[in-house]
Amino acid sequence: MTEEILKKDGFGEHKFYHCLVADSEIPVETDENEDSLKVVAYALFFYAYSTWDGRMIYLEDIYVTPEQRSLGIGSALIKRIAEIGLEKDCKRIHLSVLDWNTSAINYYKGKGLVDISDRDGWHMFQMDHSCMKKFVDEN
Repeated sequence: MTEEILKKDGFGEHKFYHCLVADSEIPVETDENEDSLKVVAYALFFYAYSTWDGRMIYLEDIYVTPEQRSLGIGSALIKRIAEIGLEKDCKRIHLSVLDWNTSAINYYKGKGLVDISDRDGWHMFQMDHSCMKKFVDEN
């Protein structure tokens, strides 16, 4: 992933994602010798569609720097995404968590999110770029 691709896909004519950021209140010096605020957290999401429920949001990634964790920043970002979803008449938010990230799993469960892999038996599959090519060529 490059900065150029992120800029094109998130800020170009056809946006593939939306991103919320949280910055510090302390200015930091940039390469251009200008003061700028330091990004301490972000949440990247996009809209999706369910044939069962209609509009939904997929929360692709959320990250808070280690020194800023447990301050409510991640919760504030997720709250804003939920507000956006409600404003856009989305019926749900989906997200994935790696099995080793027990603190995130426990946090989400504590906030009322449901692990649908447990409840519904869903398995998430991925078709990477080489698999896409192979699938197209063989079918």
